[in-house]
Amino acid sequence: MTRKRWRNVVPVDVAERLDYESELPYSDALVKALQSTPGVSFDPDIGIEMPVSRRQHSSQAGMPTVRGGIFYLPKQIKYKIDHPYSGTGGYGGSQLIQGRTLVKKPLVVEAYDGGLATTLAYRDLHGKDVYDRMVDDIGVMTGYDSTTGAFRRGKRRPSRQELEDFLVKWDGAQPELAHYMLETLVGYNRLPVAIREHIVAGAVREAGYDSVLARVQEHGKHKLMELFDVRESEYPSPSGAYKLHPKFAELQHNPVKKQRLRRHRNPNFKPGTVNMVGAIIGGLLGGLSSGYRPESVAAYAGIGYLISSLFRRKS
Repeated sequence: MTRKRWRNVVPVDVAERLDYESELPYSDALVKALQSTPGVSFDPDIGIEMPVSRRQHSSQAGMPTVRGGIFYLPKQIKYKIDHPYSGTGGYGGSQLIQGRTLVKKPLVVEAYDGGLATTLAYRDLHGKDVYDRMVDDIGVMTGYDSTTGAFRRGKRRPSRQELEDFLVKWDGAQPELAHYMLETLVGYNRLPVAIREHIVAGAVREAGYDSVLARVQEHGKHKLMELFDVRESEYPSPSGAYKLHPKFAELQHNPVKKQRLRRHRNPNFKPGTVNMVGAIIGGLLGGLSSGYRPESVAAYAGIGYLISSLFRRKS
């Protein structure tokens, strides 16, 4: 697989070097969704490499992400009409961002879009009751009723201090962004929704995940819908700029050996299984040939392990 050097999302080579292990949830539904998405490669030892794209306002590039992460569609696009976030529905804009990235520990949920995906992600982590209390608390502070989609009359926007005091109560949130959220999130329900997504992103990071990945089954076909990348702290730029969240920036210092993703390898394959089988077979052969002397069994088991490791690399 040929890799282009895309630099305006978290690049594949940078993601590979982040110092935490790949951990993919094993399910037939996820495997089918990955296999049916063009351009996706995956391996349980490395992660999921995928094309991603988004549209945003040009003024967003390089600015802090108030939602705690970046939403992407898991595909490349050529035309504006091919993208739901074209700016006409209140989301997105005219500036196209696209490239390839790698996620190693996504929180996978079944959802059609990023909004529902963040809701389900938080419920998975902390339960429905805690999520509902969080939404209610946001409603009290902002005056927004999530059940009716309307604001209470006479309710003013929270002050910077009120929003900072609210965010500091939630693990992983960034109260230092309160002033920027109030300055930029103007109109309809943008502020309460962004606060909720910001808190969800913090919770996802605190739980050790690097993203939320939404997948669905529609008309019998499994597919990926949206990626919420919580590794990024600023909106990406078409010029190639991106910035890692401090929690991930500090994980860049452990280079890993470059590996090539094996396209559509079965994630149900458990790493180390082949090695253990090789060691067992080697040990048995050594025992039969030496009358089961411990030193011979150990030596042959080691040889079997090494041979099986070479087999895995070629597979």
